[in-house]
Amino acid sequence: MGLFGRKKDGLNEEERKIDKEAKKFVEKAQRSNTNGGEYLMIKYVDEALKIKPNYTFAWLIKGNSLNRLKKYEEAISCFDEVIRLEPNDISARMSKGRSLTELRKYEEAISCFDEVIRLEPNNTMAFTAKSILLDKLTDLKNKKPIERKGWSESEKEQVRIVQDGKCALCHKPPPRWEYDHIDGNRSNDSVSNCQGLCPNCHSIKTHEEAD
Repeated sequence: MGLFGRKKDGLNEEERKIDKEAKKFVEKAQRSNTNGGEYLMIKYVDEALKIKPNYTFAWLIKGNSLNRLKKYEEAISCFDEVIRLEPNDISARMSKGRSLTELRKYEEAISCFDEVIRLEPNNTMAFTAKSILLDKLTDLKNKKPIERKGWSESEKEQVRIVQDGKCALCHKPPPRWEYDHIDGNRSNDSVSNCQGLCPNCHSIKTHEEAD
């Protein structure tokens, strides 16, 4: 049986039992993926991690499921755990880079892909991902901000008069006036593109445009 009752694989009987139980839950998680059950996958993987907290493959599965659910911050925490346990894990670093890309944290994502390239110099996916992000950063740096002159006080007064002193959307006298670009184009500062809104209607319209 070997020194201290350990088998040739380096695990004692209790550790082998833990491995076997944790693996069962991971296998259930993998089977549930065929039906697109991301939440079910995470449920099974969490059970595996309760049994074996240092199960790197389980952390990786959970992170990738969270990525597909667009829960990128939570996914990154899982990939960080994999990297802590297995510093040379390529998959976790690639997946973390993708999560950071989705969060538009491009420089941090590039650092992840750089680590992959350091560990695996011929990794074409990492080179491609890094190249795309470098182009994005260049575009962002070269992008000129839109110059806005805004509306003059006389133009705002003209809008209030045309609207009979009422919000253009809810048609109630505003507690405070705010001014909005009707067509959503903030560079179009013509008076015809200006409407006076109450703070509530302005907030709702801005949120709808963002969606």
